[in-house]
Amino acid sequence: MLRFVHAADLHLGQTMKKIKKQNHKVYQALKQATIDSYNRLIDIAINEEVDCVLLAGDLYDSPEGTLAEQFALVKGLERLDQAGIASFILFGNHDYKSQKEKHLALPASTRVFPRQVTTLEFTSARGDQVAITGFSYPKRWLREDYSQYFPKRYNHVDYHIGMFHGQERQGNSQQDHYAPFQKSHLQQLAYDYWALGHIHAAQQLSGQTPIVYPGNIQGTHFKETGPKGGVLVSLEPGKDPIIESIETTDWQFKVHQAIAPPIQGVSDLQTLFQKAYQDEVDQARAEGLHYVLRLHYRLDGSDSDSLAFWEDYAKDLFDQLQWQYQDQDDVFLADLRYEVKGAKTLDQASLYEQALMETLDYYQDPEAFDQALNELFDHPLWQRHLQPAISPSQFQEDVLAATRNKILLSLYQK
Repeated sequence: MLRFVHAADLHLGQTMKKIKKQNHKVYQALKQATIDSYNRLIDIAINEEVDCVLLAGDLYDSPEGTLAEQFALVKGLERLDQAGIASFILFGNHDYKSQKEKHLALPASTRVFPRQVTTLEFTSARGDQVAITGFSYPKRWLREDYSQYFPKRYNHVDYHIGMFHGQERQGNSQQDHYAPFQKSHLQQLAYDYWALGHIHAAQQLSGQTPIVYPGNIQGTHFKETGPKGGVLVSLEPGKDPIIESIETTDWQFKVHQAIAPPIQGVSDLQTLFQKAYQDEVDQARAEGLHYVLRLHYRLDGSDSDSLAFWEDYAKDLFDQLQWQYQDQDDVFLADLRYEVKGAKTLDQASLYEQALMETLDYYQDPEAFDQALNELFDHPLWQRHLQPAISPSQFQEDVLAATRNKILLSLYQK
């Protein structure tokens, strides 16, 4: 039997610019949460007495990793070394510049994959012969399918594992720049397990030959909600693999979704927000967790009176409550979103409103969005004061969401 922990996308040192701007205390807590999550991963590996730990890329959020981030990584690897547990690591598209001469020394039991496809072998404590094939990124973007350089399963070993930081081929030149592979080709190589990285949502692409993304170890925005961590894997000849999710973070991004009731005054909005917040605080405390919270409501498009209150007061009221709860340790009230649903559709909108929505869809393309705001982005004040504190993708998402709500509210209030 071979038992190991598989994790990826640690992103030590990730910036979380929007949170940093909103609440520095929460920002510091989330930065520490990433390190704590990694340390819990190491704890689990040691307590489970696994044979090895596989870390499949993007260990750092930056190309090289600061010395503080390197120290955090190495400290965990040293703990594995002291416990007699081998570790295998590779660098992905985020930390592609990491090199031996610019990195703190690693333990002898840590094996690093070079920038070409390489197979490393080791013997487990049970005497099993194990081959692990992988590579580190030589540059940020790899449009070539590196799986073509992986050898077929070695016959002389008991287990052969592939480590790969990349994504399944999409057939789109704008997306296929992270070592795009075809799932069928990975299956044809007949490995016992594929330890993937790059996709932050935990998922298994295949059950016949396990092709597994463990997800990242700490969420950083509202596209990465829920528990995070890695997987504990047990392989045994002639038996189905056992793949168990392991949760390692106590800070989670959470979306509170609800259908908004009729609103007859500002106090109704206040009560709605406060009750939702308190419910999430109660749940966080019951589960021993911390939440970064978004309130997301679905509004009835036929209720024009309620829509008027949402349009006129929701944002300002939310800002006041966010300020009121800023020192709350259990739940950080981070964001408000709402969408209008009802009897009307965009088919009933004026030609002008339909044109606005079509234009909005066009600006979902990051290049089109950047081009439209090129004058703003080139302004010295933006570059000096705002650009360092803003995530481009989050800024685009926020602007487009607010714009969409404005258009829909104008339609439903007619």
